[in-house]
Amino acid sequence: MTRLKGQSWSHFVAAFVSVFCGILGVIYLGIVLLDPYDTGYFPSLIGPGVADTDRGTNSASRGRDVRFDAAIFGNSHGQLLDPGRLSTATGLTFVQLTTPGAGPREQMMLMRYFLRSHPRPRAILLAADDWWCTHDRDLPSPIPKALPRWLYSGSRLDYLGNILSTRMFPIVRRRILVAMGRLTPIDPAGFSDYEAGRTWGFQPQTPPATRAAPTSLPVRPDTSFPGIDQLERLAAMLPADTPIVIVMTPIFYASLPAPGTQASAELAICKERLAQAAARRPGGFLDFMVDSPTNRDPTNFMDESHMRSSISHVIEARVATVLGARPPPSTR
Repeated sequence: MTRLKGQSWSHFVAAFVSVFCGILGVIYLGIVLLDPYDTGYFPSLIGPGVADTDRGTNSASRGRDVRFDAAIFGNSHGQLLDPGRLSTATGLTFVQLTTPGAGPREQMMLMRYFLRSHPRPRAILLAADDWWCTHDRDLPSPIPKALPRWLYSGSRLDYLGNILSTRMFPIVRRRILVAMGRLTPIDPAGFSDYEAGRTWGFQPQTPPATRAAPTSLPVRPDTSFPGIDQLERLAAMLPADTPIVIVMTPIFYASLPAPGTQASAELAICKERLAQAAARRPGGFLDFMVDSPTNRDPTNFMDESHMRSSISHVIEARVATVLGARPPPSTR
């Protein structure tokens, strides 16, 4: 009798595990076939389109969209650069791929992802900040894991190993609702205005009109910038006629390092290196991280390092001037 009970229990456990694994397998296959992030890694039951609202992951869809031939990279310091206005001014078709909290390592990972679908882009715009001036070879990010490597690495095995999670269900639901026409699609160009719905209230503590000179001479500046080294190697893989425009994004002048300090010297060298990287091909370097009347006006900033649209419009006009009006690509 005891033996029969033991056998019955074993059969029940085996049946339960089989059913559980079967259901899990069906869910897993369904997630893969519905492709919540629209990566295109595997055939999908749903056509392309952005359904995810997270800027750290929805670039997977935008970054492979072949309707775009130019892209904006960076973090939230470049988020206000409008791909629509840039497209109108240049004749190119820009997509916004900036990601809040992304450092140089993540930004270059996203560049590689974009280039896998766009081997001959017509322009690359990098909104760089002082994180590109780090001397740390690990290239730390302001926000760790702002971009999940498994999503952008191009490895299908990495993707399959991470796609099964409870976070997928609301994204899959959005994908289905968008495909059915019951939910408004998210802007494929990726523009997101962080000023919208917020009230300006930046009241900075400004330093004296003249800053005191450093009490001692700075030590020899560190001229190693591993992020820029990697950027140069990545740029060398692009077609020779692909323009790269690097914009050093503005900050409120009080956040600039004091003149005569080691930090000030290293920032200047970092800018020189970025300018050299841009000068090796069509494009250019635009420096807005300076002490200027614009950068001394607090109404131009949301906080110490995030510009408002009054500055982003100026930057867009300068970028358009550098790129010029470009003819459409040849179809021959």
